[in-house]
Amino acid sequence: MEKRGVSTMWAAGLAAALVAGQASAATYVFRETAGYNTGGATVRSDDPSTGTTGAVTPPTDTIIAGTTGTIVLHGFFEFDLSAIEAAAAGNPFTIDSVTLSLRTSSAAGSGATALNFQLSLLGNNLDFDESTVNWTNAPGGPGGVAGTLLSSESFVPNAVNQTRTFGSTSAFQSAVADVLANDPDNTIRLFLQTESGSGFARFLSDENATESNRPTLTVNYTVVPEPSTGIALAGGLTLLAGLRRRSR
Repeated sequence: MEKRGVSTMWAAGLAAALVAGQASAATYVFRETAGYNTGGATVRSDDPSTGTTGAVTPPTDTIIAGTTGTIVLHGFFEFDLSAIEAAAAGNPFTIDSVTLSLRTSSAAGSGATALNFQLSLLGNNLDFDESTVNWTNAPGGPGGVAGTLLSSESFVPNAVNQTRTFGSTSAFQSAVADVLANDPDNTIRLFLQTESGSGFARFLSDENATESNRPTLTVNYTVVPEPSTGIALAGGLTLLAGLRRRSR
């Protein structure tokens, strides 16, 4: 009898947990690898018909944002977020935090005083092709159009070999959630510029030989199983417990 009682209690407890739904927190790190592609490019006002992943004298693994004299440089980034939707397996989820980490190049940028770099949606998340995008044809208009401001970071742009992280904000979290809910290819496109002042920073791109140096988008999220799944399983477990009692 006691053995049957323990089995019944286990079934009832599991059923209750399934009905309530067990929230499951997870982290996904998006970075260019052999099996996953990201995108990135620089467009510049003094060379409007040519896109480049470089700077004034461009190394091919660099993305630039800022100004130098009258020249304006904007950096673009994109990340396919489909893995989160796949991991959720049709269950609802919340985006708990989002950060973008960029590594400055070993070639110094320009400017010895701190500048404020702003990260926004690119052209209200309009698509771009890193192999053909330029100042003239950038999403939304010449130079690209910054949509919702997502995050900002102030630092001295000529510092080399340092990681700069654009922190999580409610706007950043909402942008990721909106992309996963409404964008057909689940891809977020980001726009990087300086707010004011003169200077530019060189960031290592997805072309850099060292994987850990490439742009990295980190998303923390929580999946909550659909209550209907728990209710169905709970009913089955309760029935099973009753049948076991009657059989004994």
